[in-house]
Amino acid sequence: MVAEEGVIVVVCDGCAASFRIPEDKIPAGKTVGLTCPKCGHRSSFTASADDVETKASAESVSKSCEHTEQGSSFLPDPMAGEMERPSASLVFAEEEGDLALVCVEDLNLQKQLRMALELMEYQVLVAAAPHEALKNLRMHTCRLVLVHETFGGGDETRNPVLLYLERLSMSIRREMFVLMLSEGHSTLDSLVAFVRSVNLVLNVRHLPEMERLLGQGLADHQRFYEVFLDAMKEYGRR
Repeated sequence: MVAEEGVIVVVCDGCAASFRIPEDKIPAGKTVGLTCPKCGHRSSFTASADDVETKASAESVSKSCEHTEQGSSFLPDPMAGEMERPSASLVFAEEEGDLALVCVEDLNLQKQLRMALELMEYQVLVAAAPHEALKNLRMHTCRLVLVHETFGGGDETRNPVLLYLERLSMSIRREMFVLMLSEGHSTLDSLVAFVRSVNLVLNVRHLPEMERLLGQGLADHQRFYEVFLDAMKEYGRR
């Protein structure tokens, strides 16, 4: 286990894959177990007080995680005592791949999107229900979010994930790229994208072109915010 600025880097004992864990997600002194998504090997480690920013930060995370659900790759160490169990179920993105969240209920569409994103070297989380998607958004840094317009049973105006993303602070939201999958709207409809506060609209008929369109959208997004952040820095606001 190695501490970097803002993160703790954990190396799998089985295959040597490395994982980056945000410091503020790990309570100091807690022993946690991690099942490697690559090889399935279980490793455990204890976060020292030096691996987190403050005790208050750790206590805050511990309290907020008491109500999270079980079942992800981040599991309790069976050899640890009751007081050493982790306070959250988390999934960690490997250093070589950003995290993408797929919010789609249709199993066939889930499979298509997962395959396409893995080919683009993303670490993929799939949420089949709104509560699962919102939990992942709160617990992880998702660089890419794909959400179907009817996710959660309504239309895009009542979509719980889109509403959540729309209310995020700009400092957080600009770190994400949000693609809305649609049955009725046209691909690259900029007006719908603006109204729904997403970066790109993709009609499901154009899924075979997703890699090209998404790559172009991500490149435009990065160029825009590079200029924006440079301007902020120039005026002393960053």
